[in-house]
Amino acid sequence: MHDARGNGRSGRRACRKPLSPDGQHPAARLRAGDGPQPAADGAPGFHGSERAGTLTFIWTDGGAALRLTGLDRRLPWQCEFRLRGGGPDLSRTIVEISADGTRLARERARAEFEDIRVGIPPRDRAGLTLGIVSSPTFVPGPQDRRRLGVQVDRIACAPTERGIVLPPRRALRAAAVAGAAFGVAVALSGASLGAIVLTVALVGGGSALLLSSGLAPYGEYPDHVASFAAWIAALAFTSWWLLARASGQRPGGAATFVLVFAAGALYLKILGLLHPSKPVVDALFHAHRLEWVLGGRYYFTQPMPSGVSFPYAIGLYVFAMPWALITSDYMSLLRIIVSASEVLSGLLLYPLIVRIWGDRLTAAAAVVLFNVVPLPYQLIGNANMTNAFGQSVALVTLVVATLWPLTFRHPARLAGLCLLASLAFLSHISTFAQLLVALMSLAVLYLWRGDRDQRLMALPIGAATVLAGALAVGLYYGHFVDVYRNALRIRGTAAAATTITAVDASSPDAGATAPARQVDARLVARVRDALDLTMTLTGWPLLVLAGAGAWRLRADRARDRLVLLLGALGIVYVVFVGVGVVPRVDAPFLRYAAEFIGRVVLTTYPAVVVLASRGAVWAWRRDPVTRAAAVVLIGLAMAEGFRNWSAWFTAS
Repeated sequence: MHDARGNGRSGRRACRKPLSPDGQHPAARLRAGDGPQPAADGAPGFHGSERAGTLTFIWTDGGAALRLTGLDRRLPWQCEFRLRGGGPDLSRTIVEISADGTRLARERARAEFEDIRVGIPPRDRAGLTLGIVSSPTFVPGPQDRRRLGVQVDRIACAPTERGIVLPPRRALRAAAVAGAAFGVAVALSGASLGAIVLTVALVGGGSALLLSSGLAPYGEYPDHVASFAAWIAALAFTSWWLLARASGQRPGGAATFVLVFAAGALYLKILGLLHPSKPVVDALFHAHRLEWVLGGRYYFTQPMPSGVSFPYAIGLYVFAMPWALITSDYMSLLRIIVSASEVLSGLLLYPLIVRIWGDRLTAAAAVVLFNVVPLPYQLIGNANMTNAFGQSVALVTLVVATLWPLTFRHPARLAGLCLLASLAFLSHISTFAQLLVALMSLAVLYLWRGDRDQRLMALPIGAATVLAGALAVGLYYGHFVDVYRNALRIRGTAAAATTITAVDASSPDAGATAPARQVDARLVARVRDALDLTMTLTGWPLLVLAGAGAWRLRADRARDRLVLLLGALGIVYVVFVGVGVVPRVDAPFLRYAAEFIGRVVLTTYPAVVVLASRGAVWAWRRDPVTRAAAVVLIGLAMAEGFRNWSAWFTAS
């Protein structure tokens, strides 16, 4: 995005203070970085969110309106408009603020963001329409023919007197419909009355939180809440019914719980991402890349600060192409696909654990804990969609490689594994490297530590992996030979500079042993930082439970396919964290080093989840003391997951 004023100023960020004197949070807010098409939520005249550096803003045209349908007007309100001018001649730009057609303020636009506050008197009828009229407007250029007025950082309203502000009826109705839809799905699946009540309470509570934040109660969002609840609940029941038909018997309580929980998690995640207060971040970037792929542009790169570029994998966009036929809202489409793929990949932990360990409680716990890990919320919240999608496909690939009997006598299964691995390889460059190592490590562990059946699977898994890698290179990565040559050239120049520095540091004047001690100290610090980052991204309660689970596996001397899969993911973590922390990283690239460690954790955290579920169930079954400890740790992990989810749409 660009700043149409062209003066290079970044502007001051909006002050996130509550408007009312009693400190209550603003009841309605439109913020730059919120939904990409505000007009769809009752805000005609506002263009999509844009970014210039760290600054986000929303352009208005000559006349913009924000309609807060159903806003309780029994109390007086105050609204704050934080905006600035953006035209070529600021001295002529006049901004008028109105409420329900009545002009309340007339100001000259300034070069920097400033706040304009207006008082809104009470009235008996609900609803409020805020208007921003700016003149004159301007057209940025021949490639951007929009008529632009002013840049808005935020609009926030709050009552100025104490009292109860009732939400719109549409919002209350949507929350009730959501809880009822899931309640009906659980009831039809034969769950107990307690399970029905708990489901309705949790889904209804989550819906109420979604519908009580920002602009959510006042636009089209309540309709989305009700429709998504109905569709996802119906999908959950249909999955339960198909599972019953396939097995010839009703799924047990654990399987039913897992299906309902996964459906509820998917519902809350999708609605959290579609919330009007959810910042766009990089979601618009991915929507544009999908447009490129739909338009026939398949090969593109992503530049790095060092001058190096890397191929930007398009697996997500190719997967989304058929779905793009049913909607033009590509940002929402990609968010739904990424959320669905993440939840479904975590759901596969249930059959994986049940089939190999035969422990339904551990399997159900794994599905729950999978959905509370902080890292995916941060990654998907920041709209790093290709990496998140690639990891989901990678996890599906690893589950298939572990569960399916893969031999050369079953070419269809090997083809399925190859296609899944190819899609994962084509979804993100880090997924390519890490999944490749994971699959090859799994094959080696099958040969080294596996039984006869596992040793027979090793060579087919390795062959399918190599073929998938060849397909990914032939179809996509092989088209970037010039990019790789440029990267090697830049890397060689940097390496020469590093060598010169190292020789100078080891000169007699510098001392023979001091540099080695400094390098060791820095290496220890980098390892410590990597472990700290791992704990932050995974959550220390899960790591504690995972430690207990790993101890139990060692005590039980387990060596089954799932244990070998955990070992393969452990190899991935050690290898790639070693690659990330052993070389010294200069200050400008520390951010990218942290992102690299985060991508390693993203690939390997399912192993932590499986071990944590094993440790939690062991503690639950052992004695009352360890049971209480497990409950506390699981509660802390779930609280952290809830905090990361709610930060999508409640962060100020």
